[in-house]
Amino acid sequence: MVEKKKKVIGLETVKPEDVTRVFFLQPIGSQQILESTDLKKISLIEVVMIRKDARSNHPNSIIPVGGVVDTGNETIEAAARREALEESHLFPELLPLQSTQTYSFMNRGTKTFRKVHFFIGRLFSPKFDKPWALNKDVDKIEDFVSVDIDILVKLFSGEKIGKDELVESLTSDEAKRKEKTTEANPDEIKSVQRELLSRLKIEEAKRKMAVLKVLISKGFRKLESPDLEDQLEKLEIDFNNMEVGDTEYVLNVQDIWEENIEKLSSNKDDFKSALEFVSIQDVLLDLEKHQIDTEGRLPTLHMMFPILFGFNFDRRLTGLIKSNEWLGKIYIMSRALFLFNNINTKNKRAKSSERLLRKITNIGEGDLSEDSMIVFFKRQGFLSDDFEMSFGQIGTEIDLFFQNLQQQTKISPRKASLSHINEVQGQNFTRIVGLAFSPTGSKKENQIKFEAQRKLLLAALVFEAKKYSDNLIDRGVQELDDLEKKLEVESEDRESGRSIRLAGKVYPVIIERRIKDFHSLVRKILVRDVWNFGEAIDMDVVAESYIFDESSINEMTEDEREVPMPMTNEKNKNIDTYTAPLVVHNFLVELKQNLSEDESLEVLQFKGLPKAGARFDSHSLGGGAKVRLLKLYLQHTDNKGIKRIREVQVYLPKKVGDMVVSGEEDYNDKKKDDTNYALNRLFLHGNIYSLIELLFPHFIYGDTMKTFFEVKKDE
Repeated sequence: MVEKKKKVIGLETVKPEDVTRVFFLQPIGSQQILESTDLKKISLIEVVMIRKDARSNHPNSIIPVGGVVDTGNETIEAAARREALEESHLFPELLPLQSTQTYSFMNRGTKTFRKVHFFIGRLFSPKFDKPWALNKDVDKIEDFVSVDIDILVKLFSGEKIGKDELVESLTSDEAKRKEKTTEANPDEIKSVQRELLSRLKIEEAKRKMAVLKVLISKGFRKLESPDLEDQLEKLEIDFNNMEVGDTEYVLNVQDIWEENIEKLSSNKDDFKSALEFVSIQDVLLDLEKHQIDTEGRLPTLHMMFPILFGFNFDRRLTGLIKSNEWLGKIYIMSRALFLFNNINTKNKRAKSSERLLRKITNIGEGDLSEDSMIVFFKRQGFLSDDFEMSFGQIGTEIDLFFQNLQQQTKISPRKASLSHINEVQGQNFTRIVGLAFSPTGSKKENQIKFEAQRKLLLAALVFEAKKYSDNLIDRGVQELDDLEKKLEVESEDRESGRSIRLAGKVYPVIIERRIKDFHSLVRKILVRDVWNFGEAIDMDVVAESYIFDESSINEMTEDEREVPMPMTNEKNKNIDTYTAPLVVHNFLVELKQNLSEDESLEVLQFKGLPKAGARFDSHSLGGGAKVRLLKLYLQHTDNKGIKRIREVQVYLPKKVGDMVVSGEEDYNDKKKDDTNYALNRLFLHGNIYSLIELLFPHFIYGDTMKTFFEVKKDE
């Protein structure tokens, strides 16, 4: 008996194709607040979606960002992230919905089944995150539209809003779906709609809570209820304990909002100000201000990692990125890497990726090989021949840097992750480049690829910084050493080993001179504008400390004095007088007297002693010790016009009660403080994500890392 073939009639016998859809949530901009706006009823969150153009099968229809998952080559979340990048050029923070939806439609006479996975993607304000497609022609995108929650409800019901309508099975209107030849499960449709609208209301409530807090904290107030701050605090606790679908939190926030918003905001300008000071907006304003204050520079590493690796999206500021020379190059490099890897997956987007890549690289009909990409990157200023020759030594140091970092921080990614790290350690340049350019694959392959890209980027940063610092050291520091040695006299105190003569008096001192080591240099470039080395790195490469003992206590009188040589204060402004202990003034005077006619000396960024009991306020400190020191930079110009800069720290004696304590006590506290902060600053640096989180992202290393950083921030 011949067995009949089973007829394919539905999802029971056919595995549906996975699809992603991302609803972009975006706070409204302050410019949207008008005199006629009712602040009590206003929506602070909008949903951003695509409007299809005339070439689409559904012109003028609106639809969330998204597309088909490349099964076997990427996860569903990775597909959502990729589609968001391709269709908007943005990397939103993704929040998955629990609800999914299955539907079918006729495609060229064949019934096609799909399963949709939905995400919410959080964006910045419209001022900073204006979506545009990498290739709007491929995706047939006319523009992007923003709708509030009321409009979205109407779209879900099938109601047309102007020329707009929602397609692809998301509408409740069965007639509309059949009109588009779409068959979908009504229960699943309702489930998705309920969960999405619930999430929208929660995001709206969170935004309103934040604005209320800012209005209170910034002093925009009238006669609010005396217990309002307590109410907000309780609501925050309620939110943290809230279960999915719980509406009580949202309703309570709305009640407080309607009761207090007019009292707290005396006019629309107050309210507009509050909108700009909420969560992510703070960071954006900080970055914009930073760019103005530093004449175009940005905190580069925080921008660089998100651009290159595409996993940390809150720093995505395209306009600012493209205005920065090195960040612009890295942006191009990351897009080229993404497209090159996409071509090599041989998926259905390979052709459009190849077309875009040829446009970016200006490679016409030539071969798009790994070698051609290396040539392109070298043209961009990356992966130079000198860098390739130096990679072995630098790569080894990078490996050691990460090993030490993991030991010191007690970071413990999953064992599988550590084995992946080991696969890039000790590899040569060719192998690392090959891994960095490899196509997206399994979870393990993606892990190794990330490790290779991270190592390549950090090695390139260190190469540039090391080349710069080596050049400074090669210029020589000998002349400045000789100048200072003229102050020294033979010491009678064998323990201190040195004494100096100032204004005819001999003082025992401890002098420590140091040149920044490799790991210190890496940490420095991680927290600075790393491609704009310039004076910042120059001033930190060579440093020395002078530690005075109790014998100089009588010369500790601090008076206003005329500067003995050209001098700037800590704000880089020229000054004619300064306040300093007599012993320090005599030190500078003696230095000047030892100059030849063809030499000159300047004091840069002079920072005097803090008040007794106060902690020295400096970016180089962070461990929390109450350290008392005086700090300046000496810039020496020799008879050939060559400049050398050295950081000088001076530790002086102080009175503690009836006792006189040597400057060595503060010096030892400072060393401990530096040891603490060498690590802590990597955890603390940055407004959203610390540098450690950028280097060990939980997107790559798993949720154990997310938990680790949450605990660390609570400590």
